[in-house]
Amino acid sequence: MTILICGSLPTTSIMLFPGRSRKHILPEQVHILNVSFLVHRCGPEFGGCAGNIAYNLALLDGSPLPMATVGDDSQPYLEHLDRFKIDRRSCGRCRVTLTAQAFITTDLGRQSDHGLSSGARCRTRT
Repeated sequence: MTILICGSLPTTSIMLFPGRSRKHILPEQVHILNVSFLVHRCGPEFGGCAGNIAYNLALLDGSPLPMATVGDDSQPYLEHLDRFKIDRRSCGRCRVTLTAQAFITTDLGRQSDHGLSSGARCRTRT
């Protein structure tokens, strides 16, 4: 049985800060927060609700059908779906913008900061 999964297919950069961010944030100056952290790990991952659910269903021999809009830079993600034999016929491609992106910095205390760019998610498919 095919399962339609509506969601996102962003490229996600997950960065690991090998310390605790709270040690670098002064409570009395939180209103002017401006911090930079040197991270030990950073790399693109294939993520998003639709992507993660489809990937895990494929690992369980399911038949996922993700429905999402990706951007002009989506070829690596689409090839990732192909490697796991995930049907991508419901993935629209918008050639005038980039795929949605997420940037996540996580520290050893499991605190995290997220930055999101909606990219092609806000466009119609072409």
